[in-house]
Amino acid sequence: MAELTVPTLSGQNFSGDGLAAARNVTLGKHINVCAPRFGADPTGKKNSTDAFVKAFAEASDNYAKGVGGGTVYVPPGTYLITPGVLKLPGRTTLLGSPKNSMLVADTSTMPSGGYAEPTAVVGIGSWLTPAGGEAGDKYQMRSGIENIVIKGVYAEDWQSATLPPKNLVGILFNTFLTTSPMNPDAYHHLESIEIWDTDFGVMLIGQDDQGIKANNIHIDGTGSAGFVVGRPRWHPVQVNTSGADNHFSNIDVHGTNKRGGNHAGIEVYTSNCVFVACKVWYTKRMTLDNTTVDSSDAPDRFWRLQQGAGFYIRGERNKLIGCESQETGNHGFVIAGSQTTLNGCTADAASYYRMAGTEDTANATSDMVSTAAGFAITSYAQYLAMSACQAYNLRGVGKANRWGFWIQDYCRNLSVQGCFSTGSLESDVSQVTRWHPDKNIYIQVNSSIYSSHSMTTI
Repeated sequence: MAELTVPTLSGQNFSGDGLAAARNVTLGKHINVCAPRFGADPTGKKNSTDAFVKAFAEASDNYAKGVGGGTVYVPPGTYLITPGVLKLPGRTTLLGSPKNSMLVADTSTMPSGGYAEPTAVVGIGSWLTPAGGEAGDKYQMRSGIENIVIKGVYAEDWQSATLPPKNLVGILFNTFLTTSPMNPDAYHHLESIEIWDTDFGVMLIGQDDQGIKANNIHIDGTGSAGFVVGRPRWHPVQVNTSGADNHFSNIDVHGTNKRGGNHAGIEVYTSNCVFVACKVWYTKRMTLDNTTVDSSDAPDRFWRLQQGAGFYIRGERNKLIGCESQETGNHGFVIAGSQTTLNGCTADAASYYRMAGTEDTANATSDMVSTAAGFAITSYAQYLAMSACQAYNLRGVGKANRWGFWIQDYCRNLSVQGCFSTGSLESDVSQVTRWHPDKNIYIQVNSSIYSSHSMTTI
């Protein structure tokens, strides 16, 4: 005859055989942050950081015992979190209820004026210190976040009217496995996430933050950049590679760079990443000059083009497929890295008057309207392969778009084919005064062809 253990409560907690029985009711290593032994508050009335820390510790302990990490489940509700504390262990997934499990940064725990460096509501490692390495968990791998909403300023379901706290980040990953890992890819994942009213949305900056899959992420109302892949050039510790070899799809970034700094909606500082069906719209710009390029990186020679752009591609060998910029303050796409591939991308209403400079609402214009291009191609964009892309202006001539395609002098090795431009104030393609001696240029926009090629019969 089977023996039955019935859980019993003692002081509102299970204990002894009852505790073991209650834990065995769970499926595998499924850890609920609202369980009595953790005590997270889903009403948002008290800070739940300690409860999450305890739940993460249990997942980490599971892994140390050789039984895997676990899933830390966040039931529907609102949870106050102290930024900079929650560090996701290896092989652990933070899992919420779709659109109903909300982590809110506890403003009462923040320093006045925000943070001195990027500080995340939840993440792996920190801005300056990676997780893992010889002194830590060299298997800081396969972590993930799913079905979670993160808010920097709690304002129900809408974008806050106030600026988010400075340097507050929704999610920051900084993973470093070891100097010579068996596999340099951490294989983290991000799925079905919303981030509202933070200074930065997502930052993936670790040397081994590679092999990441991120899908269905909405970022709204950031003070600076929305989605950052690779270590930015203003980071004090530069590494050869960071955030490379990742795949991103359905990343939707809206209402970014509200502080008017040198940031774009999506910034890419790394190599060999793929972006599919990603969109940036409503990015703020406050600097008039957006074509002058500095002679040195201090920290970035292309900052004037970057500020308020949709996509800023500064790394190499990246691919953008079916991506879109819309109603940006600056250029829709800035290509400032070599061997970039763009296929089927669209740029609508670059330098839109509501996002470019100071808006004149009475006359529906601004002091920087129609001063940018749908696609800005710099001299660093050699070996660019671009096809079936369109720059258009649904807002109407004079409300956005100076050019469809702006091309910096001294470019070489460009292939732009089957592309179209409509609604530009000045021209579909900017006037180039000097090409690099190597040339190798083929540009087809609308019915015009600009080419350094000669026809050879075969």
